[in-house]
Amino acid sequence: MSEGRWKLWHDAASLDDAAQAWTTLADRLQTTADRLVSESKNIIAEWEGESAQSYQEHRGRVVAELDAAHGIAARVSTGVQFIAASVRIAQGQLDQSWATVSQIPHSGSPSGAVRFEPRNDAETALVTAASDRAIEIRTRLDSELGSDRQTLIDATTQWQAISKTFAPIAQHGADPFKLPADTDSVGVITVGNKTYVNTGAGDDEVTIGEDPFSDGKLLTINGKSYVIPKGQEIIIRTGEGADHVNIPQGTQVNFTVLGGRGNDRIKTGAGNDRVLGGIGDDEIETGDGRDAVLAGIGRDYVDGQGGNDLLSGGAGNDTVYGLGGDDRILGGLGQDYLEGATGNDVIVAGAGNDIVSGGRDNDALYGGAGNDVSYAGAGTDSTYGGTGMDTSYQESGDRAGGDTETTVTVQLSDQARFIQVEGSSEFVARVEADLDMLRASPTGQQMLAEMQRAHDNSGFFGIGKEDLTIKEYPRNDNSFAHDGPLGDNEIRYSPRMDSISDGPPAVVLYHEMAHVYDYMTGNYDRTVYTGEDASDHGDEQGERVAAGLPVDHDHDPKTPERIDPDHRIELTENGMRREMGAPHREHY
Repeated sequence: MSEGRWKLWHDAASLDDAAQAWTTLADRLQTTADRLVSESKNIIAEWEGESAQSYQEHRGRVVAELDAAHGIAARVSTGVQFIAASVRIAQGQLDQSWATVSQIPHSGSPSGAVRFEPRNDAETALVTAASDRAIEIRTRLDSELGSDRQTLIDATTQWQAISKTFAPIAQHGADPFKLPADTDSVGVITVGNKTYVNTGAGDDEVTIGEDPFSDGKLLTINGKSYVIPKGQEIIIRTGEGADHVNIPQGTQVNFTVLGGRGNDRIKTGAGNDRVLGGIGDDEIETGDGRDAVLAGIGRDYVDGQGGNDLLSGGAGNDTVYGLGGDDRILGGLGQDYLEGATGNDVIVAGAGNDIVSGGRDNDALYGGAGNDVSYAGAGTDSTYGGTGMDTSYQESGDRAGGDTETTVTVQLSDQARFIQVEGSSEFVARVEADLDMLRASPTGQQMLAEMQRAHDNSGFFGIGKEDLTIKEYPRNDNSFAHDGPLGDNEIRYSPRMDSISDGPPAVVLYHEMAHVYDYMTGNYDRTVYTGEDASDHGDEQGERVAAGLPVDHDHDPKTPERIDPDHRIELTENGMRREMGAPHREHY
């Protein structure tokens, strides 16, 4: 084996994989352009007017940019293939050079400098010639790679130009072309085996149920019902407004729901559903089935439930839970919280300082751009940090990619198994995912251990032990905790709350757990806060303690405020946020 300057320590196989990936992307871009041209012919054939002309211009731009992107991807693939070939050829030449001196006595490590000890002038000449040859090979390789590097730099510039062209649409919700005015009336059209529903502008209520007089479905829009024949695929476009679409669990119909502008709430059933949230802060929950969700632009909450789902948060600070099934989860642009839960999941965080949790089973977690924090969880997992300063909390058998700056080995906690969860099956699965994340978190483990200690040290002959039940709170505006009689502590948890100081729902749960810890230990401070932070005047000090904010710990206004010494920072919301890399909460 070649050593020292004769060994490149390359990974040409990974370059081959990268080249193939770019080739695949080029093919898909070409296929997408061809499909767009083919499938839009029927639209433009009979569409006239200002909107039609605007759409045709937009269509032409999209096709042109797809063709350009195809060419860029093909050039990148070719460039990477050239790099792999150049490296292999150079290594082969270095191996030949090394073979001429490998039998001469030498010392040093394979990856470091090699010191030869020639025994005669002939061996000295061989070492000199081989060393000069190695320098020549490496110099030529540097020149070749410099040319290939410039090809990749040029391709990157061109790719970024295309991205910039469509950024106003993809990231900020600009209309891609002049859209026709939305109608206020409801439209229901059946063509073949598909029924198209347009609910119109406004805040709409849409539900689906069984028609008692036929074997079809009963679609109700704002109180008016429409019978949909059996076997139809239903496409619902809600348009502008804060719309609510509710398809009950178990409904065996394939739906496509287009949310449009507005803060929509969409819940689908057991079919293979497709949901596009559009622009706005949407809540999207799918049921069993192989579902595909693109939440769109805004601060969105997505819950995949059962089935092997494809879930994308899109642009904005999103919260995405895969839950049951082998899911593929994409965070997109923004600071996202992405949870795989059960199943062998693949999670790609995208750009932003993201928080990624694999949950149970064997997961692959990719951080992307930004300072990401990942919790591998149970199973045999792989984590890849991407660019930025990334941290991975994982078990000893997991694999961390070379681009993860900090790897922390953890042993999953088995503490606080006495915690009970009550509510719908969907709620139970959600809370169990949050608790699993805390079991993989060094900070979360401290909370669970303290609760276990308080539980074990409480009660009298098993009566009155400090317990905790987490119950479903149906509204999205709050979560709260209270200390019941004989240690029956309770948290009412709204699992969709993800807008408090840009933190994920899990930190809301952690805040309430901080209250329960104080109830268990008898340290909850009900004193009204009157300190330096005027925005929290009138609130109980216990709320600031749970948040991890300074309080008048000794009830002496003359002494400085500080974190409650009886409630260390790791057992507070801000302690959990600090580990996650989530924004610090400044006020209660």
